Amino acid sequence: MTIICVIHQPRLDVFELFDNVLFLAPGGRTVFQGAVPDAEVYFDRLGYSLPRNANPADHYMDVISACNTGDPGSMNLEIKNLPEEWIQNQNEESGDVVEHIASARARPVRFEPRQTAGFFRQLWLFFVRSCVLQMRDLRSIILNIFLVFISGMLLGFVYTDATYVGPASPEKQSACPEFIKELCNMPQEDTYVLQFALMNMALGLTAVAGALRTFGDERVTFWRESKTGTSSLAFFVGKNIAGIPMILIPPLFLVSIFYFLTAPAASFWQMYAILLIVQFVCVAVGYVISLLLAPANALLAGVVFVVVSTMFSGANPTFAKWKTLGGSAF
Repeated sequence: MTIICVIHQPRLDVFELFDNVLFLAPGGRTVFQGAVPDAEVYFDRLGYSLPRNANPADHYMDVISACNTGDPGSMNLEIKNLPEEWIQNQNEESGDVVEHIASARARPVRFEPRQTAGFFRQLWLFFVRSCVLQMRDLRSIILNIFLVFISGMLLGFVYTDATYVGPASPEKQSACPEFIKELCNMPQEDTYVLQFALMNMALGLTAVAGALRTFGDERVTFWRESKTGTSSLAFFVGKNIAGIPMILIPPLFLVSIFYFLTAPAASFWQMYAILLIVQFVCVAVGYVISLLLAPANALLAGVVFVVVSTMFSGANPTFAKWKTLGGSAF
């Protein structure tokens, strides 16, 4: 993989990581272009030897700056036109290059066959890279979990004393007028449906928002790497395995605080299983949306999906009412 960056006077440890460098004088004129070790040889030949224990990048930039301004300052060096020196150097080497090309044409060209890592090796590399990217984005991950926890805590405070009161007795139901009999058959007090609807919405919104970063930010990287023969399946599976913790952890935080504050009728693991399914579906939808839409529209589409899904999740209208709304279609 080729990486190109623009940097000014890097530290020594950073400078030593480069394979090739390009030094430019004001106006974008080339002063040197080549391998990092060759830079020291070239500047030494011009009379600008690298001082002992000096940072090469600082030394080269000081030389270029002094030659450009014409003021050597305390460096006590000869002022030269470095861009012209580089052009002259290239002209001197051009004859050797032509001779080298001519001799190379006379020899048969042999290309080594490209070796691509196996599926499981690629799977491991994609998994490790995904974990590293998640650690770099740890602040966003913690923020998502924190928002889920706060949502569960607020819902727990609101519904701490919530109770369920079933429908009226059969005697009272029979005394109800015909036009409100359906209402008499409904529970007198039931906040469980609204509780779970709000929990699903809070969990779903954070799940979709977090999932949009998994594949959407790496579409260009995937397209480039797939052209070199990397496995699309290994990329997909590796990213998914790395994302498993972000599927398992948020529902656990939401259920933990909500269950502690409200003590609902359902068991802890029943609630966790339900919310885990919600998290899994919303993460999967977030993956798909991030691949189909631009980042500017992906978040809006994810929010719309969660809201619409909550509206038609069977709470209101209920599945029974869908039959009357849709007729024979249901």
